[in-house]
Amino acid sequence: MILLALTGLVGGCASDGPTRDMKPEDGVQAAASYMEAPKPSPTLSQLLATLKIQGYDGVGLEFEGDSTLEFLNKVFQSPRAANRKLKLTYTGLALSYDPKAESLTIGGTADVETVLKYIEKNIPVRPPPSAVPATAPK
Repeated sequence: MILLALTGLVGGCASDGPTRDMKPEDGVQAAASYMEAPKPSPTLSQLLATLKIQGYDGVGLEFEGDSTLEFLNKVFQSPRAANRKLKLTYTGLALSYDPKAESLTIGGTADVETVLKYIEKNIPVRPPPSAVPATAPK
């Protein structure tokens, strides 16, 4: 008797609720709208242009707020951040540089001077193009 009542209670709860009438495509549409990138802001466009001029690429920056983008603009508009062995830049929890991937994670501070000192100390300057030996054709 108890087992029969428990089975009826569990069965009734499992079939109730709005998910019962949902179609699989409803979940896909909801996930797609959640994952859409926000519209680019002028601050983002300016930052991406600055990074491109320097030969750097920003990853995931379209999801950052204007205050973070303005901060990054100040960092990368400084001549002290230019011409470094750097390909990718991200935002994260702390400052870190991966020399193998030539990637910089900026985080843990909102002080431009701190980031610039980190860049100067940890990211080597690129050699000028004339100093890079040309490879001989094979």
